[in-house]
Amino acid sequence: MKNVGGPKTIAFVILLGFVLMTDSCSKSSDSTSSLSPSVTTNVSAESTSQSLTSEAADISNSVTSNTGNGVLSGSRMEKIVIPGATAASWDPRLVCATVTISPAAGSTKDNPQGTIIIYYDSTATCKDAIGVQRKGTINIAYSGQRFAIASTRVLTFQDYSRNGVKITGTYTISNRTDSTASAPLQYLHVLANGKLTFVNGKSITRNHIYTFVWTRGNTPGGDSFAIKAGSTATGSTEDGTSYSVNVSSDLTYTLPCLLQKIFIPVTGNKTLELGTSTYSINYGTGTCDNVITVSLGSGPAQSITLTSDGN
Repeated sequence: MKNVGGPKTIAFVILLGFVLMTDSCSKSSDSTSSLSPSVTTNVSAESTSQSLTSEAADISNSVTSNTGNGVLSGSRMEKIVIPGATAASWDPRLVCATVTISPAAGSTKDNPQGTIIIYYDSTATCKDAIGVQRKGTINIAYSGQRFAIASTRVLTFQDYSRNGVKITGTYTISNRTDSTASAPLQYLHVLANGKLTFVNGKSITRNHIYTFVWTRGNTPGGDSFAIKAGSTATGSTEDGTSYSVNVSSDLTYTLPCLLQKIFIPVTGNKTLELGTSTYSINYGTGTCDNVITVSLGSGPAQSITLTSDGN
């Protein structure tokens, strides 16, 4: 068992993790809003469940992107242990983690197979640079080169939590396009039996099927990302209210806004059905801000400034 040393270039996908980490974690700070407290809480609950599960998925993207197919195939050594100090040079969210890569027998560079364990010590008090504390384990079963068509990564969680919010479920990421193609890269994100349990003991459930697209720009800073129209989610909120989400027009993120620490979509729409009511959520027309508008049916739109507390 050996350690891998030396920093690597941070993959662009890491920025994506911070996008997803804060997508719609919302709570109204507009005192004039006519949305009831229970509605704003439930909007926040749905958004938090999406953001935290997606962040865990993107941490796996970060590891597989930076280790490379040679390491994942086992061509260099049988098992690799990567300390947090090294992993943090790829992704600051890994500073408190130990990453262990175990290629499977018969794994090759062209078709790597194996498992990755991302372990955050449950007894430690370590936090990342923005004060987030993670504990427990993210297990990843990988198959195929990350950018190869039909490659997959399947995530499961063992006593894993983020700032005390425990996450369970199975998260599968499948590549649907060849990296040599000129078309945007497409990934299918499927969360099954997702559940978040908060420090107050209440919980949210979630299942989602997202088509995620990465469009590479022709100029620096020209890349964009989108959760495609038709992507869906279902579950129940903390108070037991059932919900369903449908992305009605692409939820698009841009690099310039990411660099300004605006981590929510800058355009796009989705509908959120809470019980018997349907809310329309609009992310704007491209301005780098943290404001969305929410409306019930044909009623007036109310502004909500998004935060990350999920309450």
